[in-house]
Amino acid sequence: ALMWLQQFSWTDIEKQEEQTLKVAIEKLSAIDGLKFLATKNVSGCVSFTIDGVHPHDLTDMLGEKNIHLRAGHHCTQPLHKKLGIAASTRLAVGIYNSIEEIDALAKEIQFARERLT
Repeated sequence: ALMWLQQFSWTDIEKQEEQTLKVAIEKLSAIDGLKFLATKNVSGCVSFTIDGVHPHDLTDMLGEKNIHLRAGHHCTQPLHKKLGIAASTRLAVGIYNSIEEIDALAKEIQFARERLT
């Protein structure tokens, strides 16, 4: 993995991750009931909730489609308590992610939301 990663400059990695995250935020923003915990000054990942959908249920459904997100506290229990949420879902992106994967993610989150609410 390190040998593969060394073919890219740090600038290229940052640009790719920034662009992928920007597209992800844009696509996911169109999903009814999806709320981001933050969208400004984010780097590498973004956390969100969906009204009426528990993050663990969402990540379980998506995991069955080989779409891997994280659900839980993410070491931010004080923030979750302040926001009044039990948990959140986190999407992390890297240079290995494509825009096509983000498109599939948005489609599958929408499908899961419809099934779980």
